[in-house]
Amino acid sequence: MNTIAEELLQSRLDGQLPIIDIAGKDFNVVWQDRMLKPTNGSGSGLDLDNMPLDEDGLNYLCFYNQATESQVLIPENITRLPEDTVLLKIPNELYLDPVGVARDYGQPDAFLLNLYPIRGNLKAEVIPIELSGLPELIKANKEKKLGAKICKVFKGKRKSGKGL
Repeated sequence: MNTIAEELLQSRLDGQLPIIDIAGKDFNVVWQDRMLKPTNGSGSGLDLDNMPLDEDGLNYLCFYNQATESQVLIPENITRLPEDTVLLKIPNELYLDPVGVARDYGQPDAFLLNLYPIRGNLKAEVIPIELSGLPELIKANKEKKLGAKICKVFKGKRKSGKGL
């Protein structure tokens, strides 16, 4: 191991939690709680248990409001983009805290380090909401809503005996 990796490991073994940059704010990785908690102590944090993984299983995905520094749950019937929101791509637990994961599974602290060395520069990828796929869902929901309105008008005309 190189000196930086040794220092990072020793720091972790001494109880220092890993830190990840989430859209410019530092969060502690608290794997035993499956949470990313703001280092400044404010806010509720991000719940990893309520985040899906990407196709490869390498990253957690969540919508994040930068103004409130909180996770955003998107309703299926959404019809407009939420303000101040981005999509986050957060490395999975093996990259976030390999020591914490090893402990969680009753393994020695260094069990995963050959494959998943401790990193000192953890950072979530911030993806603009316009590139998230959400605009397509919004468009489909608006079209569905418009179709339902047209059907309602058409049914009303048929019941009254009047043509369109």
